[in-house]
Amino acid sequence: MEEKSVQASVDKVYKKIPAYVKLAIAATFIMGILFNLFIFTNKAVNHDDIMAEFIYNKQLDIVSGRYMWLLIRRITSYYDMPMLFGIIGMAGLAVSAGIIVYMLKIKDRFFVILLSAIMASFPINACYYSYLSISPVYYFAILTAVLGVFFVERFGRWAGIIPAGVCIMMSLGTYQSFLALTIGLAFTMAFLDLFRNDYDIKKWFRRYIKYVFAAGLGFVLYFICTKISLAITGEELRQYAGTDKMFSLELGEILRSLKTTWNNQKDFYFQHRQYLQEALYGLTELCLRSL
Repeated sequence: MEEKSVQASVDKVYKKIPAYVKLAIAATFIMGILFNLFIFTNKAVNHDDIMAEFIYNKQLDIVSGRYMWLLIRRITSYYDMPMLFGIIGMAGLAVSAGIIVYMLKIKDRFFVILLSAIMASFPINACYYSYLSISPVYYFAILTAVLGVFFVERFGRWAGIIPAGVCIMMSLGTYQSFLALTIGLAFTMAFLDLFRNDYDIKKWFRRYIKYVFAAGLGFVLYFICTKISLAITGEELRQYAGTDKMFSLELGEILRSLKTTWNNQKDFYFQHRQYLQEALYGLTELCLRSL
């Protein structure tokens, strides 16, 4: 009876998932496996794999502010298992793709498959799978970064802020760089809302102030968890890519960070103009196809 009730619950949840979301999940997973199959089946053991299993100092996860690694890698192991880790990673990316098409309301099959293909073939996947022994960590960070936006969008009023903040905290505690994915998705949702027929500036402002609170909660939880993990281990944040200064509130550091961010964005789009041209061509083509 208990097995039947569990099966019935799973079937009920599965039926509630829209068809276009299922398509995105399946397409991303299948294409991701096919696109990266070579490295899954031809990966040779390298020094990084050996260090991860036998030499790697697991305290480095703590001093890098990535305490979630300890939990994730206890489940997945520190050793390199190419095919298994490839499947785990693509499963996480596939679920992320399904959530994204759901939030963006992309229901046309062509565009669902197009987005799935982009996510499955994006060059950064090759980089992650170059470090197969830790690849599940990256895709967990992607999934939790996407969930940080999803919970704000999915739940009405302010109920989504707490789970969103927890997801942002886990993403930061796994790999801090994926905060950009959370911010990018939030800005995308805000931008698309400007073109909806029921657009209301007051509702728009109330809705996206929730993102600010969710991000703030995520940062606070991340700060607390990082401090606790450092206190337990007796370690300090190491000097790597500015990790030791990420909690610095000095005005000079903040201004320098903002200036660097602005210059990097400006140089990417305007100093190397081919990127901007290619982006405009691609955007124009997508708009024409959707007419």
